[in-house]
Amino acid sequence: AVEADQLVATCRHTPLAAYAEQLAGRMKERPGIAPELTENTQVLGLEKANLVLVLLIAQALQVVLLAVSVFAFFLLFGAIVMTRSVQETWVGQIHTLPFAENLSVELVQVSVFLAAFSGLYFTVYAVTDETYRDQFFTGIKAELERAVAVRAVYLTARSE
Repeated sequence: AVEADQLVATCRHTPLAAYAEQLAGRMKERPGIAPELTENTQVLGLEKANLVLVLLIAQALQVVLLAVSVFAFFLLFGAIVMTRSVQETWVGQIHTLPFAENLSVELVQVSVFLAAFSGLYFTVYAVTDETYRDQFFTGIKAELERAVAVRAVYLTARSE
């Protein structure tokens, strides 16, 4: 069930804020209006897929940002620490990139592997750790609740 105070709070600072306050007042006077509003909060089909997609994209952006950061760190660290003599000793012969003489192909390959592994680890951690989920999804959940509430008020206003 939709509560009047929650409806007003989620629609605050939107073009529908005034109508949401009117609707909340009517809900308090006549509780019979709430079923239509509750029906409008039901998100089905492509709308539901859109909300799930918002969550997935937000999570994917975090994973990609972490993986790119790890990749850049290991490339920079390897370029600073791995001298040509160390590379020759470890690999036998040096295969450098054409556009960067101090970066070996092996360094790039190892950096890609470690970045991909870090991204995979972070994804598993994000899915399984309840504390992380609570912290990460609190802001996104509030935004999605706001979107659904504004949509419900809009559909109710349109049907009147």
